[in-house]
Amino acid sequence: SDIMPFGLLAPFTSPSCGSCVMRCIARVLAFLVKVLLACLPCLRRQCYRVVGLNVCLVRPTSVGRVVIRSSNPSVPPAIDPNFLGSEEDQRFMKKGIETVRRLLAATPLSEFVSSDLSLGTRLDDVNAKYNTSSYYHPTGTCCMGKCVDTDLRIFGIENLRVADASVLPVHPRVGPAAACLVIGTRCAELLIQTAQERV
Repeated sequence: SDIMPFGLLAPFTSPSCGSCVMRCIARVLAFLVKVLLACLPCLRRQCYRVVGLNVCLVRPTSVGRVVIRSSNPSVPPAIDPNFLGSEEDQRFMKKGIETVRRLLAATPLSEFVSSDLSLGTRLDDVNAKYNTSSYYHPTGTCCMGKCVDTDLRIFGIENLRVADASVLPVHPRVGPAAACLVIGTRCAELLIQTAQERV
C-alpha cells in the first residue's frame, strides 16, 4: 500500500484546478497499483524482493503549527507539520540517506541489491522534500510551559488538564507511549491530590 507514498502528492497541495487533477491522477495510479498487486501473484512475488530502509529523525528540531480555523468545532484545524523546516533537520536527513547508501553498498548486502529504485543520489533532495512524512508520534502541540503548567492545567481555563503526548515540550528519542503512560499516571495522581485538598 506504500508503493506510491502520499508524499508524491505534496507538490500538488494548492487548491488550483491543475493541482486537483494531479492529485486525482496520483490517487488513481495508487489504486491501480493496489489492484494489480491483488490480482497478479507474480507481481506480488517481485514486490517481496524489494527492500526499503527508512531514515528517521528521532529528535527533529523543526516546529509545525496547529491553528484553530473557526469557532465551529466541526471545522478541522489547519495543520502544518513543517517537515524538515530547519537546516539542522535537513542536514541530518541528508547524512542519514548517505549512511543508508553506504550500508547497502557494503558486503554482504551489496550482493543482494541489483538496483536502486530511488533513482540515485541526484534526486535525494527531491525525495527528502516530497517523500518525508511523520512516523505518527506528534508531540508538543499543547506543550508544557506554553499551554499547560507543570500540573498539566491549561492556562486561563479552570478544571481542565491535558494528559497526552501534546504536553511534551521535547520529543523523546523513542516512541512516546511510555512517556504518555507516565503523564497519565501523574495526571491521575494530581486529580486525586486536588480532590483530597477540596475535602
